[in-house]
Amino acid sequence: MRSYKDNKGSNIAIKIIAGIFIVLLAATAVLAFAKYRSERVNNEAKTQKEQVKETPTPAKEEAKATKEPEASPEATATLEPSPEVSASPEANVGSDEELTAEEIKDRDTETGKVYLTFDDGPGENTNEILDLLKEHNVKATFFVIAQDSGKYDDEYRRIFEEGHTIGIHSYTHDYDQIYASLDSFKEDVTKMSDYIYNLTGYRTLFYRFPGGSGNTVCNVPMADCIKYLNENNYSYYDWNAENGDATGEKLTPDQMVERVMSEVRNNRNSTVLMHDTISKRTTLESLPKLLTQLEDEGYVMLPLTKFSKKVQQVKAETVN
Repeated sequence: MRSYKDNKGSNIAIKIIAGIFIVLLAATAVLAFAKYRSERVNNEAKTQKEQVKETPTPAKEEAKATKEPEASPEATATLEPSPEVSASPEANVGSDEELTAEEIKDRDTETGKVYLTFDDGPGENTNEILDLLKEHNVKATFFVIAQDSGKYDDEYRRIFEEGHTIGIHSYTHDYDQIYASLDSFKEDVTKMSDYIYNLTGYRTLFYRFPGGSGNTVCNVPMADCIKYLNENNYSYYDWNAENGDATGEKLTPDQMVERVMSEVRNNRNSTVLMHDTISKRTTLESLPKLLTQLEDEGYVMLPLTKFSKKVQQVKAETVN
C-alpha cells in the first residue's frame, strides 16, 4: 500500500506536466494569432497598393488623352519620293542608330579619306570589281548609265545590295543628246532616276555630270543644269584624283596605281575617278595593288555619303 507521501509526489508531478502543457498551448495560440494578424496586414497593404496603382491620376489621364493614336497601315505605307520632293543627302541626318557604318566613319573621320568611284557601268568588269571590294571590305561608288538590254540588271542590284553608293551618270551618256537643252538634261536625269529605282527600289540623289561639271561640250549653260540639280536636292560630285583610264594613254596597272597614289597623297580627301566598262580591263588589274597600297598607308576608303566633302569643278554655291 502506497504511502501518503508517495501520492502527494505524484500529484505534484501531474500538476507540473499539466502546467507545462497549458503554457505550450497558450504560446501556440499566441503565435498563430500573430501570424494571422501579420498576413492580414500584408494583404490589406497589397490591396491598397494595387488600388493606388490602378487609380488614374489627372496627369495620367491627361497624358493618355493627348497621346497620338496609332497610325493605320494605310497611313504608314512608304511612298517613294520623286526627285523633286526627295530630301537632299545632307538633310535629315538623324541619330547614329539611323546611320550606316560608312556614314558614321565619313562623319567622324576628319582626314585621310578616299572615295573610289567607277563611271559608265555596269559592264563586264563590274562583278570582278565588286568581288575585290568585298574581299578587302571596302565600299565604293558607282555612277551608272542605262543598259536597256537587261544584261546587267543583276549588277545594278548587287551594287546597291552590297552597300555601295549608286549614283546617276546619265541615261545615254550621249553628250549631244544630254546637253542639247535644259529640258533634255532634265529628261535624262529623271529617266535615269526612274531606271535605277525600278531595278533597286532606291531613289538616288547622287549625280556625276558626263564630262564633269566643268566640261566644255555643254550646249546649255552649266549653271542652269546645276541650278536644276540644286532645286531638286541632288548632290553632284567631280573628282580630284584619277587613274588615267580615260585619257587614252596605255598605262600599266602599276602606273595607274602610282598615278592615283601621287594625287591622293596631295589631298586631305580624295575622290578617285575610274571606270568599270569592258575597255577598262587594266583598271580591274590595278585594283588589288591599289587597295592594298591605300590600306598600308592608312587611308579610310568609303562610298560617297551625305557627309562627304564635295569635289566640284564648278561649285554649286556659285550658282544662283
